[in-house]
Amino acid sequence: MDSIESHINNLSVTLKEHMNAIKISLAIASLTFLVACGDNSNSEPRQAGPISGTVMGLSIGNELVLQNNDANTTLLSVNGNFSFATPVSDQESYSVTVLTQPTSQICTVLNGNGTGAMVNLSITCVPVTYIPS
Repeated sequence: MDSIESHINNLSVTLKEHMNAIKISLAIASLTFLVACGDNSNSEPRQAGPISGTVMGLSIGNELVLQNNDANTTLLSVNGNFSFATPVSDQESYSVTVLTQPTSQICTVLNGNGTGAMVNLSITCVPVTYIPS
């Protein structure tokens, strides 16, 4: 009978040691997770890249000037892909508008407002239709 009680006591001590080890492991894992999450409130904004897109319908020889946030401009003279020279952070808002319309055309901006780098702006230019009086 003593050997059974001794065996049970040994198991009890071993279980307590294992439970303590598990508790310590969980505490360390939880602390590591919390530290890794952080709030990043003091970190610098990451550079997300340029605001970019595609222009379509611009007539040969015409020029179009786009503006972002009333400051950053880019001159376009051909159809295809374009990018503003000044990159934006992933937290910076943008507002792209047409500053100067091309001769005898009207261009519109699709997806011109948002936050962060924009890679799917769409600029569409169409001829101005005159109605005779």
